[in-house]
Amino acid sequence: MTKFRSGIRRKLAVVVLIIVLVTIFALSAGLYSYYSANVERQAYNGMQASVDQLSYNVNFYFDSLSNLLLSTMSNSTLLNGLDKSAMTDLEKLEKRRSVEDYLSDMMVTPRKDILSVYIITPEEIYRGGKYPATVDRNANPSGCFWYQEALSTGNLIVVPAHTEQLILNPKYTVFSLVHVIYSPYTGQRIGVIKADATSSGLESICRRLDCGSTGGVLILDSDGSVILSTFSSGTELSPFLSNVSTDSNHIAEIAGSSYICNSADIEDFGWRLLSFRSTEEYDAMRRQQLQLTLAIAAGCSAAAILAVLIFSSNFVRPLLHIVELMQSAENGNMQVAFSEPRRDEIGYLGTSFNRMLRRIDEANRRNLALTEQIYAARELQNLAELHALQAQIKPHFLCNALNMVSLQVQTEQPEQAVTNINRLSHLMRGLTNLEQYVPLRSEVAFVEDYLGIQSCRFGSRLRFSIHIEEAYHACVVPALTLQPIVENSIVHGCENNAAQTTVTIQSRSGEKGCFYLDIIDTGCGMSSECLTNLRQRLQSGSDPSTSQSVGLLNIQRRLQLYYGSSYGLAVESAPGVGTTVTLRLPCGGSDGIKENA
Repeated sequence: MTKFRSGIRRKLAVVVLIIVLVTIFALSAGLYSYYSANVERQAYNGMQASVDQLSYNVNFYFDSLSNLLLSTMSNSTLLNGLDKSAMTDLEKLEKRRSVEDYLSDMMVTPRKDILSVYIITPEEIYRGGKYPATVDRNANPSGCFWYQEALSTGNLIVVPAHTEQLILNPKYTVFSLVHVIYSPYTGQRIGVIKADATSSGLESICRRLDCGSTGGVLILDSDGSVILSTFSSGTELSPFLSNVSTDSNHIAEIAGSSYICNSADIEDFGWRLLSFRSTEEYDAMRRQQLQLTLAIAAGCSAAAILAVLIFSSNFVRPLLHIVELMQSAENGNMQVAFSEPRRDEIGYLGTSFNRMLRRIDEANRRNLALTEQIYAARELQNLAELHALQAQIKPHFLCNALNMVSLQVQTEQPEQAVTNINRLSHLMRGLTNLEQYVPLRSEVAFVEDYLGIQSCRFGSRLRFSIHIEEAYHACVVPALTLQPIVENSIVHGCENNAAQTTVTIQSRSGEKGCFYLDIIDTGCGMSSECLTNLRQRLQSGSDPSTSQSVGLLNIQRRLQLYYGSSYGLAVESAPGVGTTVTLRLPCGGSDGIKENA
């Protein structure tokens, strides 16, 4: 019997050790191979996401400079002065003082990279700057390409890096933005406004992208000329320019070193942004991963050998007793246990039997806990979607609203500025104190403040009206149900539509126990193909592929989750006619929501 037990123990130990060791080393080798094969691609994808964001930041940087130039269009006093011809020397002097005072006021800005702002007309050159300089009266701006192109096209012109122009004794290298100025009376182009800025602001944005000690970022214009470089001084750029990465070849050998190359287009200006980062850091990571993999494999192997040696002598137990215990377990008694201490193979079998029963019992408890967690996770998902909608409204809308208030203050419209500040305060307070469910009257008040700000921003291009029956004001709806829909109407209906857009919110009665809310806009509408795709996403609940359907899909999910699948929203649209979003909602308070959920 002893020989029999020893044979089983020895064979079992050998088989288990072989299986464990082969599994550990095979898994370790496979994981390392997979890691090595994908680390560069993962690094490339991570850098590409950062480069895409950097491209967006560069666009935003130039948009902010463009907004500074466009602010002149809202100053009627300035435009009237520019359009009016000065006959006498005194009138010319007064006109110069008025224009240059305005330009000096424009320079009161925390942006240190903006050096000078010029207004250039066929008769005169006006300047405001952060340092004193004398305008070159003999300069001929009409001979500059940027002056001619701005007047002929009416577009925003970006002038690459150059030495300052139009002044005596220039001492800075700048890049410039130029925009045409129109007469408020005739609509004729009466001149241009030009802003000179150093590269410090743009360079600080590009240096936020970590390219290592030997890498850097390049911005190229449409001709392939370097506009900006963050490489260390003395670095030869020609090898980098001749090894631009593509999707099929994102690793390049440059000057004897390997670099990960990424690129993105700055579409508004026809530029290209390139980044180069050395793979040396990732090679070190692979070496560390190899060492870690070998260490883990060795440790697991040692632990497996020790475990087999310890437990290989504990397998022999009384078979009949184990069979009786198994029969009791089959009859539903999960509290039985094999309690005899034995140092043989059957003993190990009895221990395994006990562990199996405990695991079954533990699995039953886990299933019960998991069921509770699913309901909790469902509630957390609702909160997450609500927070996503809250985050969606804040940055973009807040920036536009503050810009509008700033312009109203600058154009001496204090009453409208105060009104919009109060509206914005109500909106921000509503976002920070937002509950998961709110009365419809609160949701309508929130949207009314939002539309009030947007109507001031778009002026006569946007009109809105709200008609909600008093009987529905106390009905409880999920917070942020109407605002994303209204935002879609403005962004996709009004911003791209030169004609006036009207947004109407109205209620109408439905079947017993429910009512409808219609959000109607007279904007651009959408094509039948876009409408079909949107309806399919709303019906299937799939992830949205466009920003336009993010809010609608979240609202659809929340409404059906709170109220049931018979509730939700429907969309009708036609190009050139507009879009109508209809919400089917139940009458009643939060108790009805909980019952449907």
